[in-house]
This record gives sequence, C-alpha cells and structure tokens, in this order.
Amino acid sequence: MKTMTRVVAVALVAVVMCMMLASCGNTLSGSYSATYESEGIFGFGKGTYTTTYEFKGNKVVMTTDANVGGKTTTTTTNGTYEIKDDQIIFTWDKNVETNENGDSVVSTNKYEFSKGDDFIYIGDQKYTKD
Repeated sequence: MKTMTRVVAVALVAVVMCMMLASCGNTLSGSYSATYESEGIFGFGKGTYTTTYEFKGNKVVMTTDANVGGKTTTTTTNGTYEIKDDQIIFTWDKNVETNENGDSVVSTNKYEFSKGDDFIYIGDQKYTKD
C-alpha cells in the first residue's frame, strides 16, 4: 500500500509540473530595439527610424521614433503577442484598419520569428536587447 501511495504521489507531482510548464508558454521579457533607414513607414517619409518592442508577459508596447527631415515624431502602440512555432503574432489595441463596411477592426500582424541570447528577429529585422 505504501508503494502504491508513493507512485500515485510522484505521478501527481509530475502532472502538476507538466501543467505549470505548459502554462508558461513561449514569452519574451524586456526591451528590444533596432535603428534603420527607411523610405517611409507609418505615414512618415524617408528617414531614420528606431523601433523598440517592450515585452512583459503577453503584453507588448511598440514605440517608433521617426527622424524625418530633422524632425522626430514618436508613435506608441499597445497590444498583445503570441509566439507559435517560428512566428510572432501581434494584436494591436488601436483600431487602425477598417473593413469593407467602414467599421474599425482590430489590427493583427504575423511575422517570421527567431531569437538568440540577446536579440530577436521579427521578419528580416534584427532587434537587440536593451
């Protein structure tokens, strides 16, 4: 009877540990930044851009500083993210898109994703941990 109780106890501990690990998921923490030249993004013209992603749990804040013609403009967008296989999926809080009826819809973006010790790739862009 003691042996059976020990086996059941060990099995329960193993199940609980597996459930805890599964619930953690694949998340990031901290800030990752990249500075690059572009012909224009977010409605801005040709210039130098610095984009920072700040990850905390499943939340993300994307901040872009656009230096165009000597003037710097900052945009900040809040959202959530999920990493599945080799992709990162962002769902942004801002309603930046409209459907065919003109109704606002939540914006979702999906990119190829990989990570190293102190960097991540979102699409083709490398972001270094701050």
